[in-house]
Amino acid sequence: MNQNHYPLKFKNAQLHQRDIDSLNNKSWLTAEAIYFGTQYLIKEIPNGISVLDPSIATFLIFENDFEDLMSVQQELVGRDGIITAINDCQNPNGTHWGVLLFYESQFYLFDSGSNSDLQSSAEMIAKKMLAIIKNDETLINKNISVIKFNGVPKQTNSYDCGVYSIAIIQRLTECIMQKQEWNFKNITPDYVTNIRLELKNSIQQMLQ
Repeated sequence: MNQNHYPLKFKNAQLHQRDIDSLNNKSWLTAEAIYFGTQYLIKEIPNGISVLDPSIATFLIFENDFEDLMSVQQELVGRDGIITAINDCQNPNGTHWGVLLFYESQFYLFDSGSNSDLQSSAEMIAKKMLAIIKNDETLINKNISVIKFNGVPKQTNSYDCGVYSIAIIQRLTECIMQKQEWNFKNITPDYVTNIRLELKNSIQQMLQ
């Protein structure tokens, strides 16, 4: 592919070759590929809902200086809800993606893995997110409740967590917009495989 195409930009997402390669079958998605997936597939985001770049969630995990944390305040304040893919990179060998939702003053975790360790990352992101929203540094040291949603379809392999996260975010925005109960029955292994293929094909067309 012609390197002059890079970074490939779509809405607020930017893709490099490594991000495009991560959409290959049996590959683990990068944060940029996940953000592109949400930007591409979600046709309409409900008013007041923000779908974050996953790199912001990763920033919240590792940044401890409150002044620096406040640099992402505009992404969080004044929203009715915030949705983001999150990673278990609090563990240096983090390899799993899930979804964190802040809605109606409560945090929820959506995890397609059966034995993952996303809860601690979700709680760390949640407390820092709330501290930024309320402009209260003391909240960083307080325990924040993150409810793990039990009705999430489980992936059948070790590499599709990022694609499941895209599908979950897409479905959450639909349910919130239509004021439906959250359900993810449409997210099957075949559905996830088709999302990966659709995103890969859409990028190939953009690069032509």
